[in-house]
Amino acid sequence: QKSFGEEEAEVTCPDPGAVPLPPGDVTVTVLNGTSRGGLAGEVTEQLGSRGFTMGDAGNTKKADSAVTIVYGPDGYLAAQSVRTQVPDAALRLDDREGAEVDLLLGNGFSELAPEDDAAAALEDAVEMPEGCPTE
Repeated sequence: QKSFGEEEAEVTCPDPGAVPLPPGDVTVTVLNGTSRGGLAGEVTEQLGSRGFTMGDAGNTKKADSAVTIVYGPDGYLAAQSVRTQVPDAALRLDDREGAEVDLLLGNGFSELAPEDDAAAALEDAVEMPEGCPTE
């Protein structure tokens, strides 16, 4: 029995107790899904100043919530690192290779989390993805 449908991407389970990747190990591309000009560039600068490696800012039509972090099977801890900066972000898994993540900004986005809060959150163990062992 073979299925020819799109294979669902499977996240690589982090070790129990894993913390988000350090910002310097995370490459983020900020994509603006709003009508606010220059937003992706602003957020790119802010994240860059917080130590993230930045891709080229751009625009997207796929921002269907305030903030969405798109990551691949190997990018879960990178996505969690970005999520410390935007705690209310939705996570969306796709089948991209590597650990690069996209940050899609929608109309509900206002600003990044305060830097101190975000830095503290980087020390906390991440939530395990569904279906991963917790111990």
